[in-house]
This record gives sequence, C-alpha cells and structure tokens, in this order.
Amino acid sequence: MRGGSCSLDKLETRELFDGPGARGAVRLQESLTARMGGVSYGRANGCGSRMKYQTLAPTVLALFTCAAFSAPRPASPPPDPPPTEVKIISVPAAQPTAVKIISTPAPKTETIGEREARLSHEANEQGLTDYTRILANATMGLVLVAVFQALLFLWQLIYMRQGLTDASISANAARDGVIVAKQSMIAENRAYVHYNACTWFSHANHADGRIFWRIRPMWTNRGNTPTRNLNVVVNHALLEAPIDENFEFIAIRQKIPALIAAHGVIGSETFDVFGDDMEAVQLSKKHLYIWGIAWYRDVFPESPEHITKFCVVATNLTGDPKLGWHKDNNPFDIQFINYKSHNCADADCDNYADARIF
Repeated sequence: MRGGSCSLDKLETRELFDGPGARGAVRLQESLTARMGGVSYGRANGCGSRMKYQTLAPTVLALFTCAAFSAPRPASPPPDPPPTEVKIISVPAAQPTAVKIISTPAPKTETIGEREARLSHEANEQGLTDYTRILANATMGLVLVAVFQALLFLWQLIYMRQGLTDASISANAARDGVIVAKQSMIAENRAYVHYNACTWFSHANHADGRIFWRIRPMWTNRGNTPTRNLNVVVNHALLEAPIDENFEFIAIRQKIPALIAAHGVIGSETFDVFGDDMEAVQLSKKHLYIWGIAWYRDVFPESPEHITKFCVVATNLTGDPKLGWHKDNNPFDIQFINYKSHNCADADCDNYADARIF
C-alpha cells in the first residue's frame, strides 16, 4: 500500500541516520516534510513518483545536516558565575533652576549723521593714538639722548678728574722744580764759612826776652754771597795728656760779630804760647788743641741759621820754637790736623739745635 510505502521510506531514513546527529536530521526532515506535505499529499494519493521527488530534497538536506552535526562539538563553555547582588541607591531629583530668558534687543538702525559722528570720533581717537605713539617714541628718544649725554658727561668728568690729577701732578712737579731750583740757587750762592788754618808769628817778651808764638785761627767764606749776623768764638787748651771723647769744648771767650765777604778771609782772636811750651809740644810732652764755632746766616730771606765747628791739634813741629822765626835760619813750622770730633757744619753737628750752648 502507498501509505505503507511512505512509512517504510521514513523508517529507512531513520535507520540510515541513526545516532545523535541523525536524530536531529530526522527531526529536521520531518519538519520540512510537514511543511511540504500538504502540497504533496493533496496532489497524489499514496507514495507516487512526485512524492519521492518531493521527499528527496529534504533527504539530501538531512544528509548534509547530519554530516554537519557529526563533526566534533567544541567543549561547552564553563557555567556562568552566579549573579552579583547590586544595590540600587535612589538619588533625589534635583530641584529645577529658574532661568530668566533675556530677549536680544533688535539692532538699532544707524543714521547717516550718527555714522558720520562715529567715523569722526574714531578718526579722532586714531589720531590721538598716533600722536600718543609718536610722543612716546619722541620721549624714549629724548630719554636715550639724556642717558647718552649723562654717560658722556660722566666720561668727561673722569677725564677732567684725570686731567686735574695730571695738572696737579704737573703743578706739584713745577712747584717742586721751582723749590729745587731755588734750593739749588741758594745752595750754589749762599755763604759757606769754614775754618781756614792758623797763622803763627814769633815775638820776644819785653820783660825777659823769651820767645812766644802768637797763633791766630782764620775763617773763610767760600760762598758767592757775604754772611749775615756772623758770630765767631775760638779757644785753645795746652794739656799734658790727650783729650778723650768726653772732653767738653767750652767757649769761654765772648763771641765777636763779624762779616766775611764772598770768598773772603778773616782772622779771629789770637792767643800766645811760649817757646818752652811749644818745645814740650814738639817733644809730645804736651798737647795743644784749638777749636772754634761760627754762627751766621746768608743773604736769602728766611734762611736758617748756619753753624760751623772745628777742632785741630798741633803736630809735626819743625825748627827751634825757642828762637824767633827766620826763613833761612829758623823756618819754624807747625802742622795743625783735624781732631776726630768737633768738626762739622749745620745738621752734621750732633748738638746742632743747642749749638749756642757749650
């Protein structure tokens, strides 16, 4: 019977596709057959050729589906984690804010007069701006010029100060030159008073006829100008022993004012020594010392007071001091040499400040 044939075909199909994938395919075939069966069974009663063709397509489709389901299935994913409890916190609704809507005024139409006034005002403002910029630039220029002038003035001050310093140095040098020239002129032309040896002459004593020798120390001025306020004093000592360094050269005679011309010579006071004493000096049994001091000024204004000291000792006596002097028969001679002290001039003297005190 046709109805049975149809059942046999379905059964065979089930047997051919037995298994997990086949069952799914059979279910798919049945579903497709059910959708198409209304048309098929309505046209043919039983399982004719048309029904076979109608069932062939679902069968092929079932075969492909079976092959697809026969493929190995992937491992099933792990079960989903249990849902997390979420606590929902409600937020109170915000209060509405009042908004004031300000309407934009409609643009005002500018008249021709207003436009001209505005353009004139803008032109004036632009002119003021330009003039202000020019004035600012001019002011900056003046400031720069002032700074430059200040620097130039400072530079001039530095050079003026240096010039003043140089001028001061030159003036001081000129002044020093004048002073040196003046001092040189004074030193070259002032008076210089020195001891100028001694003279001796033999004389016979009227009382007993004994010979004595009158000795006179001499002073000379080696300068080119005469002396001023000259005072001289001389003294002598006839001693049995030589004087020592502690000897006091005392002037016991009164000072005699005098004047010595330029390159002139004067004699001071004399003193007498008998021939017997001169013979003792000749034999070194006695010692004859002569010393003196001269104070004077020169002709130049504000010149300081000058002083000259001397001390000589008689040595190398030749001839017979007991006989009178004769150039052929008895040329008696005495040599006076400087003693080791009391020979100085001006600042070279130890007690120059107290030169008047003996």
